[in-house]
Amino acid sequence: MESGKLHLDTLPFLLEEMLDQVFSTMEELCRRKNLKLIHPSIHQGMHAVVGDPQRLRQILINLIGNAIKFTEHGQIEVTLTELKRTPEHTTLEFSIIDTGIGMNEAQQTRLFKAFSQGDSSVTRTYGGTGLGLVISKQLIEQMDGTIRVDSQEQVGSCFSFTVRLGISDLETVRKYQDHPRKEVNSRQLQNLQGAHLLLVEDNEVNRIVAIELLTQAQLSVDTAENGEVALLKLKQNAYDCVLMDVQMPKMDGYETTRNLRKLPECADLPVIAMTANVMSVDRQKCQQAGMNDFIGKPILPEILYSVLIKWIKPRHPQHMHHAQTFESIDIPFMYGIDSAVGLEHTAGDKRIYRKILQKFAENHADSMNEITQALADQNSPVVNQQVHTLKGLAGSLGALSLQNNLQRLEESLAQNNSNTQNTQTIARLIATTTQELHRVINSIQSTLPLIEPVAELKPRLSLSDIKQELQVLLTKLQAFDSDADQQLDLILGGVEDQSLMNELLLIRKQIANYQFVDAAQSLMPLLDFPIR
Repeated sequence: MESGKLHLDTLPFLLEEMLDQVFSTMEELCRRKNLKLIHPSIHQGMHAVVGDPQRLRQILINLIGNAIKFTEHGQIEVTLTELKRTPEHTTLEFSIIDTGIGMNEAQQTRLFKAFSQGDSSVTRTYGGTGLGLVISKQLIEQMDGTIRVDSQEQVGSCFSFTVRLGISDLETVRKYQDHPRKEVNSRQLQNLQGAHLLLVEDNEVNRIVAIELLTQAQLSVDTAENGEVALLKLKQNAYDCVLMDVQMPKMDGYETTRNLRKLPECADLPVIAMTANVMSVDRQKCQQAGMNDFIGKPILPEILYSVLIKWIKPRHPQHMHHAQTFESIDIPFMYGIDSAVGLEHTAGDKRIYRKILQKFAENHADSMNEITQALADQNSPVVNQQVHTLKGLAGSLGALSLQNNLQRLEESLAQNNSNTQNTQTIARLIATTTQELHRVINSIQSTLPLIEPVAELKPRLSLSDIKQELQVLLTKLQAFDSDADQQLDLILGGVEDQSLMNELLLIRKQIANYQFVDAAQSLMPLLDFPIR
């Protein structure tokens, strides 16, 4: 990663599909303010392109979101013009035109100054747009483009930006979408089977995603919820690699890494940072702390696997159970969630995606109330940590509107002042974000109940069969096998003893929460259960 630059991917995508994702996110915000959102018309000849669709979507959501924020009446119009086309590239211009409060010349000058120098005057004036605009400008320039603003007070503003994208075709795009992990060297990944990793991550949903991706690659995973537990496990076990979350309470990833480097057995142990902060300064902090490499959040499977291939020494493949992917599993429509984006972070595995959606709804229904309370208690570290974590989770799930609200809230909190305007902005953002979170969670809970009924009743199992299947379940739990829930369903379908069934249902909830160690400990006494 070059100094001062963000990571950009290069892949084929359909412009229409990317724009549909943007407008599905922003239309709800416009409806709430009774604003009209006008879509651009797209010429059929330019729809298949090569670039970074997620970053382009991020730019558009930021600019359209700001337009909505500063417009009380009227409309937001998005236009798209092809400025130049060659056999290899197209230069596109997007314009976001609003009928909002507008800006005078001095404000526009300060706005562009904030772009280039990070001047905080614009963020103080406009309530948290600065960081998003700075990142947007940087991304646009990395796409060989420019951005400008034309505005008049009480009339409105027009933000226009250009980007240069490669030319592709529909067949290439569809082939890429059908094989999203084609760049991962499957032979090299196979050589890592059985490698022993330590995952240091305080957030349970993030642990679920990482554990699933690692076990899919047939890697052995231990977990630590904070730096102190990680250091204890590093003293007790030998690992091939450590995946280290950077932002954790008590002992963050930087301090944990500095401490582990003091252990003789960990001097050369590969440590891979995981963080949502992707600026080059963050990478430098990771390197200074003794980390070897850097993975951005939300974690993309192909990037995770490529980094592991780079740092873990190849070994002879060991025979580990490989979890089956059930492509027939349905992902129904849910409010505020772009499942296509969410599935990118689970390597397309719908079963895993359903589980992390369920876990998010279970764990975070009260998160905004906790943030509000921490804000009232003036506990800034807790507020910042929880907002940042929730934003990353929303992005992983594809809850793009929620992620955008949390991004703006994070920006406003970062201003570190208590003037009346900023306080009111934060209050409005908390109210909007709370409402959006509740809608997303209610949709998940009504569509994907946490404990789903067993599909069909299996024949009753004999005593010896039950003991044998329980032993298989224990083995799966000890191996962090994501197929453990299906094994337990098989047992539940053949058990009639109500007392045993109650014990197994408690274990089922532990497995649903990915508490594999606790589930294994709960299961052990049942191996000698007096079945009647």
